Amino acid sequence: MIESDQRFVGDAHKTLKEIFHGLKLDDLAWEKLKSSNSYQNVRGIQVMTAMNNRDAIGTITNLLDHYNPYVYSEAQYSIVRFNGFQGLSFLQSLEKPLSEWQQMRLLQALHNVAESDFHVVSKWLISTNLSVIDFALAFIRKFRILTAHDSIVGLLNHNSTDIRISAIKTLQTIENQETLSILINSYPLQNEKVKVQIIKFIDRSGNNTQIPFLHSVLENESDIHIYINTVKLLKKLNEQEYLTKKITDVNLAPEYRQVLQNALSK
Repeated sequence: MIESDQRFVGDAHKTLKEIFHGLKLDDLAWEKLKSSNSYQNVRGIQVMTAMNNRDAIGTITNLLDHYNPYVYSEAQYSIVRFNGFQGLSFLQSLEKPLSEWQQMRLLQALHNVAESDFHVVSKWLISTNLSVIDFALAFIRKFRILTAHDSIVGLLNHNSTDIRISAIKTLQTIENQETLSILINSYPLQNEKVKVQIIKFIDRSGNNTQIPFLHSVLENESDIHIYINTVKLLKKLNEQEYLTKKITDVNLAPEYRQVLQNALSK
């Protein structure tokens, strides 16, 4: 039954292509592709991609440097549809931002990646284009590239807070026995937003050996967001006795006492 369905789809696609060429719609698509009108360029790329017209790859590749973001974004997607992972070679020298929407489209266009290609991803991780690094991290999460672990750890010192947060989220998907201790060692060097992400990492990891560390966080941190996340996690780890004792601290600021009371009342 499955073979029959596949044959039907294949025959239907073949018939569609025959109609496409029979009505000379390919000539119209070429005109759109080579037009000076950006909207027509996008439509031309979409048609050539849908019809799997590989003769158009060269012309579409030239549009990767187009000034219009809609054109070069559609060209990026098309090249990946045609060439798979190899179509991502434009990332090596990409200076323009890669939107979150486009990153998602490119990832959806990729289904199979050879392990021998994984070394290329490490080059994306040191790009000066932050959106390329972000895409690389999303790529690693999707395909669970365990060998990228150490390269991602290096990003914990990146100048961009968003990159550091994305790196921690990625480490969560390829975690090994050293990951948690690496994050905790880096904790004092991080800003508040990254520290919150490390606390969330501990939470998602289900690790209950870090209670002393979490106690020290409550004793030494003043950021309310860190405090809230740490209190929630300690309650989850059945540290109600510690939290109840903490409320009685006469030096505790009112807002922190309120956080503790809210957590224990639920």
